[in-house]
Amino acid sequence: MMDGLIRYTVEDALTQQGLQTLEGPGLWIRAADYDEHQVQVKQREEALHQRLTAADERADSLEAGLKWESDRNALLLASLTEAEDMLSVSSLEAGQRIEDLEGLLLQTNELLYAIQGDPGAVPSSAIDAMRGEVFTALKPAEGGGDDA
Repeated sequence: MMDGLIRYTVEDALTQQGLQTLEGPGLWIRAADYDEHQVQVKQREEALHQRLTAADERADSLEAGLKWESDRNALLLASLTEAEDMLSVSSLEAGQRIEDLEGLLLQTNELLYAIQGDPGAVPSSAIDAMRGEVFTALKPAEGGGDDA
């Protein structure tokens, strides 16, 4: 018995025992119709199983693609973070170099004012020392890319 259906054959309907059974409760259906119904149920089940399998495969494919994208994004984020860190260090180094050069420029300006006021008041050794500091400060920083 399936889904409240009871299967019977022509033989069942023709025998005494079959007639007594047919009078009992339930929905009686011819064996051929019942068998056809079973085939249709099996076909629907197989079709649904195929759809489920296809959906599972699609989900697996999408999940793999999502993982690949996630891993790729993690690598890109790590690279971006590293680049930002390098830029931050470079920016700090450039800021320090600017401060050093500005200080040296102010010292040079003071020396020039002193020379302008009294050229003999500034010893040549002070001028040579200042020139050395300027040339040293203007020398390209190591790996700084100031090649001109």
